[in-house]
Amino acid sequence: WPYDEGGCGCKDCRPWGANKYCDGCIGVREETLKLYPNAKFIVSTWTFDMPDDEGEYEGLYKRLKGDMSWVDYLMVDAHGDFPHYPLEHELIKPVVNFPEISMWALSPWGGFGASPLPERFQKLWDSSKRILSGGMPYSEGIYEDISKIQCVSYYWEPDRNYRDILAEYISYEYSNEVVDDVIEMIACIEKNHTAVSDGKKPDLNLALHGKTLADSVNECLCERAKKAWRWRILYIRGILDYKRYSRYIENDNRESETLDKLIKFSGEYLIEDRKAQELFKELQGYYHCVPYNGENAWTLPPLGGFYWLKKS
Repeated sequence: WPYDEGGCGCKDCRPWGANKYCDGCIGVREETLKLYPNAKFIVSTWTFDMPDDEGEYEGLYKRLKGDMSWVDYLMVDAHGDFPHYPLEHELIKPVVNFPEISMWALSPWGGFGASPLPERFQKLWDSSKRILSGGMPYSEGIYEDISKIQCVSYYWEPDRNYRDILAEYISYEYSNEVVDDVIEMIACIEKNHTAVSDGKKPDLNLALHGKTLADSVNECLCERAKKAWRWRILYIRGILDYKRYSRYIENDNRESETLDKLIKFSGEYLIEDRKAQELFKELQGYYHCVPYNGENAWTLPPLGGFYWLKKS
């Protein structure tokens, strides 16, 4: 794994991904095989050539053409679009992906409930599936359960459409009678999520439609499905999206009301909303989170709890 843990940018190590990182991978492989002789090695290229193209992919491919013995698979993916270099060059080793299903454009991850982004992951899959031999979605919690199912379903049937996958999921987990409404509700969530991430104001009518669908579906479900966490975290997202977008629109004439607040810590808007606070606490129970103590901002406590606890 080349980045997150770091990497050296000195003149002797650059470009890291095609130079000393490879030496490190070979060293780890040699030591591992002494204890686990049947081990396989997946070499990640996470955030290669970002932010500026330093030739990491190009250098890695040249190195592999000289010696492929230390790599069984390449893991390729990125925060945004699928990296273009592996798509445009010869497939020299099996490639697996690493879909970023957890943290995209909303934090702390899962703080408002479920985070389905089916259109986004369909586009990413369609752009790269011809070179992929499977993958490992990056999961940090139960809030991206829908995305996990979507992504792993592609590994079994690469040509599936997300609507078919979601229909199967909804029918099994909730009810066959609500498939169309839930898919439409998820579309409302995703469209506003994506718009805000692109620096656009949320569509309040869309959020209201999502909330209305959430309430309507909730009334249709049997008690088992209605109380199940998989439905509750999606239902809560529909309700909280409407609440927080409404408060944002009410306050956006203030200079301090930036769109960034809808991506980070916008539970601030809902301090006085008793219903929202109840839903935040419900999420905290599903996630088994420790309460916010003033410092542990990334332990997945519901967002509203940050400000509610500070105030109290």
